[in-house]
Amino acid sequence: MKTELESTFTNIFTFVKLKNVNYDDYSLIDFAKKRYYENPNKLRNITTTFLEVTGRHLPSYRYFDEYRNIILNIFAFTDDMNKIVNAYAKSIIQENNHIFCVHTRRGDFIKHKTLLESRKEFVEPAIEYSVKYIKENLNLEHITLLLIGDDRNFLNSLNVKLVNNVHKLKTHSREEDMAFCVQYCDSLLLSSSASTFVTATTSWRSLKVFDHFV
Repeated sequence: MKTELESTFTNIFTFVKLKNVNYDDYSLIDFAKKRYYENPNKLRNITTTFLEVTGRHLPSYRYFDEYRNIILNIFAFTDDMNKIVNAYAKSIIQENNHIFCVHTRRGDFIKHKTLLESRKEFVEPAIEYSVKYIKENLNLEHITLLLIGDDRNFLNSLNVKLVNNVHKLKTHSREEDMAFCVQYCDSLLLSSSASTFVTATTSWRSLKVFDHFV
């Protein structure tokens, strides 16, 4: 995992230090168990070096918005990663088109007890809704649709309406998927529950996000 992070994010280990937990200097705090926002100021008085919160999923942008520039710096991509996605982008993106990305996730979510995988009966109408929104509310007609995900059979099965320029993203890793989305997507549909929120958080762009929140 460390090698994967180093090859993707140029500053990651300038900010993040991996350490073994000293449980004599550790606190477990009841925080953010529910998925709604809870004010993190309650954590400021914790004096232990190691802190764990009971919440496992914190999707509210309010946790991150104040620290957006710091987050962007932590997750800045390496030059090598930028070269890869820039070269690929040139091969598929038409100038002045609005880039609408649809992220799918199935695999590990299909048998998950609580999280819901991308499903055809949701993804197809969600794409149609999002495209109509982009055209009507953002006043944009020229749209390139990019389907993202590692289940190629699922992507091939999707019946996409309202957009003629459709591509299946052919990057080679999840890191390249993320780098491409952050740098090139103008709108993003997250079609599985609780997935890929970090892409929206780490984008310099004014990204319109449609989220499958369950």
